[in-house]
Amino acid sequence: MFGSKFRRFFYLSYNISKILLKYSKVHDEEDIKELEEFGTQLREKLEEMGPTFIKLGQMLSLRFDILHPVICRELRKLLDHSSTTEFGSIRYLLEKEYGLGLNHVFEEIDNKPFASASIAQVHRAKLKSGQEVAIKIRKPGIKEKFEEDVGLLQTITGIISKLPKMGTMNLPKLINEFERWSEDELNFTNQAKNMERFRDNLSCFDFVIIPEVHWDLTKENVLVYNYLDGFTLNEIITAIEKNDKKVLKKLEKMNIDLKKFVTNYPKVLFKQTFDDGYFNADPHPANVILMEDNKIGLIDFGMVGELTELELSHLFIAVLGFVERDIDTLVNLVLKIGRERGKSVNVGLVRSKVEEILREAGKSSVKDLDAVELFYKLFSVFYETDLELPVEFAALGKEFATLEAVADIIAPDYNLIKELRPVCTRMLKREIKQKFSERKLLKSISKFLSMTEDIPETINGILDTFKKGKIQIVVKTEDIQGEKNDRDLRTIIIFLLSISISLFLSFGGNLSKISSGFDLEILLIWILVFPFVFALLYMLIRKK
Repeated sequence: MFGSKFRRFFYLSYNISKILLKYSKVHDEEDIKELEEFGTQLREKLEEMGPTFIKLGQMLSLRFDILHPVICRELRKLLDHSSTTEFGSIRYLLEKEYGLGLNHVFEEIDNKPFASASIAQVHRAKLKSGQEVAIKIRKPGIKEKFEEDVGLLQTITGIISKLPKMGTMNLPKLINEFERWSEDELNFTNQAKNMERFRDNLSCFDFVIIPEVHWDLTKENVLVYNYLDGFTLNEIITAIEKNDKKVLKKLEKMNIDLKKFVTNYPKVLFKQTFDDGYFNADPHPANVILMEDNKIGLIDFGMVGELTELELSHLFIAVLGFVERDIDTLVNLVLKIGRERGKSVNVGLVRSKVEEILREAGKSSVKDLDAVELFYKLFSVFYETDLELPVEFAALGKEFATLEAVADIIAPDYNLIKELRPVCTRMLKREIKQKFSERKLLKSISKFLSMTEDIPETINGILDTFKKGKIQIVVKTEDIQGEKNDRDLRTIIIFLLSISISLFLSFGGNLSKISSGFDLEILLIWILVFPFVFALLYMLIRKK
């Protein structure tokens, strides 16, 4: 046991060091061919190193801030090539989980899996009730293998990160992130919960089917759900590319209209992304099933992304910036969401990169504009300026890339930028509604009233201080004649000053509240105070 672990440690250390050494040579390379060659070598090496590293490569394909986008694009080709586990081992695992022989649980079960990947394989079966189900089983020993590999990776990267030029990559943090990601995907109970939540969120679409989970048969390493009959998007793409008339005829018989699919499927992606902020972070075509009468079945929710309200707001700004090709909006967004890694950000460089991307985009019409290429180029700004890109945004980039890649084959006329325009309108309406909701407005008024309760007392205190002579204001003017005018002017100035000080104190002396963006309390204050200030200024001018 110890000997095999040591050999694995040596094997991984050698290959990871070799990869990083090679990467250090192409890191600042502008030659696209050189980057593509490295990406290919990296992909092949990760496949050779096993399932853990295939999954690591899939996560790295989203990290445009660490790897050059050309390399990330190559890593997107990583597939879960994996041999199937013999049914004897699968039977043993299932009977151990249920404490019963399979014939007591299922009416029948197919010995051959209809889908297999590095982590799990899926068998078709029939329950005693006659319901057809899919059984997704985590392969025996795979979790232990992942845990061992991740442990070795943490040790290796901990050593390597101390070497010169490697600290900026923060490899230990990357591996910790990968560990959390893997744990979620390996736990099938979590996947089942995700399926339930997506079914609720997408219930507004009558053409979407997310299979029901059989909770009594679902465990941490076994997921049982209703079987969906149809063709996967992968199978359809292959049929179109090979002109497989047999499959295409079956699609006709099932009343499946591919143009209808291209109209409906983006609605599903946009709803979960822009409305719910809860999306499938791995929208693989093998997990999308086209069913009879244009129904769309969705399975496999091992990887999900979730956006906060602030991130949703940033996403809206990003999409709006893209659609309108607004340089200032995109520059500000990049600086806002990008977290610095070690050194200060060159704002001028960020701006010049964004300008260059939009200038290139400006040469194309909306119809010819490649939205995915635009996303990749914007992501490259993070890489080139040492800013950290939140993984949720990178996952969204993958979602859009998958959508456009599918559309290129099924409906070449599809244009993502054009489709995003109505999304922008909808999101803008939602932003306004949220900002000015009755609840928020009442809350803001309540805050404002509590903030202003102390203003009269504060003004009295300030005036009292003036009366005692502890504060003096000297006003020099040549235009105001007479003691009465002078006294009137002094009174006006003191009153204005009192209001200003009171407002400042009611903010707790925190000026950042004023500069942090739109705030209903501030708006209310100025709506109420401005007329008085204006009237006083008018009186002052009239006295002159």
